[in-house]
Amino acid sequence: MGEGESIFILEKTMRSCFEFIKKKTNHKLVGAEIGVREGINAEDILKNLNVKKLYLVDSWQGKGARFFKIVHNKFSNDKKVCILKVTSVMASKLITEPLDFVYIDANHSYKAVLHDLRIWTKKVKSGGFVCGHDYTKIWPGVRGAVWKFCAKRNIRYSIQTNGEKAGYKGRTSISCNWWFQKGGENEVN
Repeated sequence: MGEGESIFILEKTMRSCFEFIKKKTNHKLVGAEIGVREGINAEDILKNLNVKKLYLVDSWQGKGARFFKIVHNKFSNDKKVCILKVTSVMASKLITEPLDFVYIDANHSYKAVLHDLRIWTKKVKSGGFVCGHDYTKIWPGVRGAVWKFCAKRNIRYSIQTNGEKAGYKGRTSISCNWWFQKGGENEVN
């Protein structure tokens, strides 16, 4: 574990960053999930948080194209949900309202995660939450980008898991959520 990291292991099925958000706020939230795949996490968000509006952002291209129809069928009739079939960069230009939270789980390369952190953290209100998934050894790009982004800004972030396994190309690891509160107690400044 590097400097600025702290880890928590939780036994609940709700992703731990959402559990934290739920404990910290009770007002209606506007959020965005960047990287949606088939919408399992979006269902968790809608089930467990007091959501006013949830932007679901994914390009659903290549191998992921098959999941768009699933997401469309699940959420197209939910007035709280806005499905954006565009890239992360394009969505950041389309979403103009300030966000209470963003959940980053799209392209896991170092460069892409760092770019998503830069553009989406700006969209989150002070006191809001920047979160993501797959902070694990099998995704070193996620780990490196989160660490660099936060270290450069003196932000302490949390790493949390409920013990779920992540798998990629035959390798498995415990998958962790990461998060920090923008302008919150985790920022050292």
